[in-house]
Amino acid sequence: MKREFLLSIKKQDMAETFPGPAITQKPETIDLEALNQQLDRFDAILKQELAIAKGLAERREQGEEIPDFDIRGKLYAISEEIAPEARGGDIREMHDLIKPKPGEVSVDLAAGGGFITKPILEWTHAKTYAVDPSREQLKLLDKYCNGKAEIVLGSPDDAAILDSLPCGEIDFVTSFGGLHHVPDQSVMMKNIAKMLKEGGRFVAADVCGDTALARHFDEFVAKKCITGHKASWLTESRLEELIRGTSLSLKHAETRPLTWIFNSEREMALFFKALHAYDLPDEEVIKDLQGALGISEKEGKVHLNWPMIFFELVKS
Repeated sequence: MKREFLLSIKKQDMAETFPGPAITQKPETIDLEALNQQLDRFDAILKQELAIAKGLAERREQGEEIPDFDIRGKLYAISEEIAPEARGGDIREMHDLIKPKPGEVSVDLAAGGGFITKPILEWTHAKTYAVDPSREQLKLLDKYCNGKAEIVLGSPDDAAILDSLPCGEIDFVTSFGGLHHVPDQSVMMKNIAKMLKEGGRFVAADVCGDTALARHFDEFVAKKCITGHKASWLTESRLEELIRGTSLSLKHAETRPLTWIFNSEREMALFFKALHAYDLPDEEVIKDLQGALGISEKEGKVHLNWPMIFFELVKS
């Protein structure tokens, strides 16, 4: 089998429960035989890519400098190909919070493979800068966004990225699900303040600290991901601390009850094996997600609770 995949993304305690969004459309009829044949193909691709990623992880353990997402960037992209519609609610929530206007110039921090970058380009039809420290991720993003995003290699807490941005002219900065990877979030906030024009906004979402989801990452993902998983989680009080002494102020912060929706438990398991670089049996992945976050079935679909903190900062 060829090592290839399509990159065609469409688009807290265990007792805690988070209701999913209401579904108003008619239930879809799923061809389970065709679905499983497709998942068989992805399973084979995953095995190949996991073997390659594990080899890179071993080289890093021997002293070679290889960033996490240069090791598992392709796996992350495959996850979106496995279940391209699973996270549609995430994009809708970001749109509602950003309230983008045509012509607005933006920066997407920790942009990864372009999950939010591409929708922003479609919403604004304007210049969008994608910042990420992984060359591998940015290659995937550039392909996914059809070369329309302005690529900036670097971490959000690296002052050097400012040289590639029109500082003081950015309408909004955004990030989805990647801020917990930033080593120095305080410096990142200072950089964001320099990027934004007066009245500009930083709109983002990430895993909230002290929740079931954060514990899932700390207790399971960190142990089972082939690269490990280090994180600095955000809370409303942590945000207030990080922006102290900057020109940014907190306008809004709340945890929203997102739901990721899959066609089957197997599809969900393969999605997470790619997303978090797990070399695990499907059953172990499903069992963890059920116990840590909660799974339900609605109208023939598998719903997974995935609450995140959404916030907006404004530059004065």
